[in-house]
Amino acid sequence: MSKTENRGPVKYYEEYQRQMFMHPPPLPLYGMAVGKETRIGGRRITHPGVKNSFIEMDFTLSGSAVVTLYRQEYLVTPGSVFIYYPGEEHSSVAESDFWTLRWLTFDGPLAMAILTSYNYPRLIEMPQDFFCAKLDAIQARITESSLCSIRETSAEILSLLSYPGSRTDAGESSMELIRTAIAYIEDNLSNYELDVNSVAAYLGIHRSTFSRLFRQEYKKTPHYFIQTRRMLQAKALLTGSRASIARIAKLCGFRDSTTFCRLFKSIMHVTPVQYRYHGGGTYAVEES
Repeated sequence: MSKTENRGPVKYYEEYQRQMFMHPPPLPLYGMAVGKETRIGGRRITHPGVKNSFIEMDFTLSGSAVVTLYRQEYLVTPGSVFIYYPGEEHSSVAESDFWTLRWLTFDGPLAMAILTSYNYPRLIEMPQDFFCAKLDAIQARITESSLCSIRETSAEILSLLSYPGSRTDAGESSMELIRTAIAYIEDNLSNYELDVNSVAAYLGIHRSTFSRLFRQEYKKTPHYFIQTRRMLQAKALLTGSRASIARIAKLCGFRDSTTFCRLFKSIMHVTPVQYRYHGGGTYAVEES
């Protein structure tokens, strides 16, 4: 075990590592290390992927942070569990004054196959009392070299990965959140300030969290959904009303008709006027 105080962006650090194997036991995966640390807010830490030949799971105890993986940002808060695959470069920066987390690394001949079989997203949620109990058990055994201790550690990791979730289907709450988002989008299509950030702010969640949940439920990005709904409304107004192009642009949430016409043509391959004419609607001269 090692401890470090006031080391750069890390205020507190402790780590418990397994003994090196002379001959790896016949197990699908093994615990590698477990630890706890507190990081100081506003100071980014980058982890080069080339140095990480193991799977890592970070468990947030208190505070919040933004994790960046493949240029995508994720907000982690108490109860968040973030999963890293081997060889992935990533970085994180505490959003709060202090961010305290526990972490676990493991490897083994079937470690990656077992993890991916659960089909977890990178960011999941677990009750702290559940994962802390598992991490405590792993920590108590991981420095021991006996075959029995190694097996017990492996069993605890498998139990951690097999967390069943709450009895209330988490998918239902996610779907309800997305329904709320869609209703908000439908009610605000004419607002040119409507975008992914504004919807996430309305829901009270981070943009990356909202985008991830939306893609999981709707199989499209929220930006694509907003753009599609605006185009559908524009087409309906073009063929079903006498409103001018400028008026339709405003009703569909565009600051000006030039922006609207440019986007409409890039998607539909015809101008709004051409679409109206060939769609059988009434031609209307654009307002100045």
